[in-house]
Amino acid sequence: ALAKGIESVSDVVFGLLQQHEDLRRVALSMLAKGVLSVASMALGLWLGLGLVVATALMAATWAVWLVAYDLPAARRLGSLRPSFGPRALGALAWLALPLGIGAGLQSLMTNVPRYALEAHAGPAALGWFAAIAYLVSAGNQPVMALWAAAGPRLAKLFVADRAGYGR
Repeated sequence: ALAKGIESVSDVVFGLLQQHEDLRRVALSMLAKGVLSVASMALGLWLGLGLVVATALMAATWAVWLVAYDLPAARRLGSLRPSFGPRALGALAWLALPLGIGAGLQSLMTNVPRYALEAHAGPAALGWFAAIAYLVSAGNQPVMALWAAAGPRLAKLFVADRAGYGR
């Protein structure tokens, strides 16, 4: 939960950087966190500390990276003070509702086949299915990277210059 909380703050920072089209910093941060994740987990497991401690070590490396690299980049672009007022939270919830519904449906689409397969064919079959399914996920990574790079500019063009958007 701690690691995911830290990752969520990083995602907010990435959103601000993406809004300002500073995608190089987002890419570098994501690459570094990937390397740090593997290294910290491998170190924790190699030292025999167990999965929980290795995961905590990963969360600690993410926190250090967030404080040392991500937050300073975001502070240059805008305020990082959250607004917890009822009106702001209500407006945010209403704005995010379609995205939440879409994310929930995506989660069901991804996980229901796994639950059904495990229930009917057992955990070994689920392991094989998960390994094969991750090939699709790996194939989607370049597409997601292109979307992340082009999305902010396309959104601005859609609002301000439909002809430019079409081009």
